[in-house]
Amino acid sequence: MKKISFFVVLAFFLVSVAPASAFWKDYGVWWGGNDLCRGGYTEAMCKPPLLPPELGQNLSCNYYHSTTGCCCQGLVWAPDRPEVTATVSGNSIRLSWNEDPGANSYGVYWGDNPDFKWFDERYFKVDGNSFTHNNLNYNTDYYYVVIAWGTYGDRVSQEVKATTGTEPAPAPAPSPDPPPSTWEEFDNNPATNKIVADGVVKLCKLHNNGELWCNSSWGGWELLDSNPATIDLRFHGCQLLKLHNNGEIWYYNKTCWGHGCPEPGTWVMLDSNPDTTMIANGRDFYKLHKDGSIWLYDRSDGPWEQIDNNPATTAIEAEGNDLYQLHDDGSILRYNYDTGGWDLLDNNPATVSIEATATTLYQLQNTGAILRYNLPSRYNDPVDHPGEWVLVDNDPATIKMVASLNSRFLFKLKNNGELWFYSSLTGVWEPLDNNPAIVDVDAQHHDVFELLNDGKIRHLVLP
Repeated sequence: MKKISFFVVLAFFLVSVAPASAFWKDYGVWWGGNDLCRGGYTEAMCKPPLLPPELGQNLSCNYYHSTTGCCCQGLVWAPDRPEVTATVSGNSIRLSWNEDPGANSYGVYWGDNPDFKWFDERYFKVDGNSFTHNNLNYNTDYYYVVIAWGTYGDRVSQEVKATTGTEPAPAPAPSPDPPPSTWEEFDNNPATNKIVADGVVKLCKLHNNGELWCNSSWGGWELLDSNPATIDLRFHGCQLLKLHNNGEIWYYNKTCWGHGCPEPGTWVMLDSNPDTTMIANGRDFYKLHKDGSIWLYDRSDGPWEQIDNNPATTAIEAEGNDLYQLHDDGSILRYNYDTGGWDLLDNNPATVSIEATATTLYQLQNTGAILRYNLPSRYNDPVDHPGEWVLVDNDPATIKMVASLNSRFLFKLKNNGELWFYSSLTGVWEPLDNNPAIVDVDAQHHDVFELLNDGKIRHLVLP
């Protein structure tokens, strides 16, 4: 009874002289179960330094001998208290401490204020003597307590404070790979007055004497025609359409281009109407008359069919399955193949030209503003603003825009000879050239061509 009263009084004294948290941190946890005994020891051996190893490690107790051997009754102290060091790297905190063989494992308790209740809050179980706390908030104080868990008791470290680093500035948005610093000369003929780019037939050029030359993706110029009446060319895929100044429309019938296609194509006349002022080439062939009427020629069997008659129409534009018309009041309409009617897309008197790709329509206004319209049938993500006109540029020096029909690029030519390109992926305009001799520009995929006033054609490949 005296021994029991002694330990009860001792425990009461320890608790009464310090708060509960301080008591745990300063004194550890005592063992309060049955006495610990080890057999095989005589009474003479039941005292230091002959005690069994299990009873002589970090214990404070009264030793006695019984029929079961050498026994310990009293306070059983926990493993050594962890001495914790904190190291900060950005928004990660690494904790390390002295490892005690008497500890079975460790618990890392943490909180974000100094008064956190470490004994019932968040913790990690750790088997070694270090732990890294990752993905924390930047510039924030964190508080830690490490507990060494032993067989007969635990030890708690002093509370450790660590502050994460300052959040780094966000990395700048990646810019597109820079274009080549120099242009490559593709051709040099002073007779060239027009260029037309295409994805299969790389580039075609028209000379002022009516000669029509095409250079395929596999290299080499090929003379396709020599008619001084030719005034316009339109490509779609590898389908070439040309317009004469007398209204004749000719189609170049060739099954394939490049290596393995030695046979030349043949020219087939599709129409002869002096009222024709413009042609377009897409899903079908199209033409515009002086009176504003628009006609469609079905590629498969023809013939010409009138699909609109509006004297306000000034231009037509086609790409893929889409046909558009521009009115003199700035109205832009798209042909609806399903209904045979026209859908109004915009009505802005400032619009002076339109350019189409397979998914997008652009308009250039007389103020230099360029707007993009993503077709709802090709876009369904709200971030792409389908069915809305979005301003992509506003430069009064712009005199021409060109869309790369099967790519994401738009080009603008300014009145001082500056040539710029716009990527729909980055939303950024980048300079390509600064040459007042540029008179024409065209592009397809990543290939850009410029025609200079001396007949030189230069070529550049975008990344």
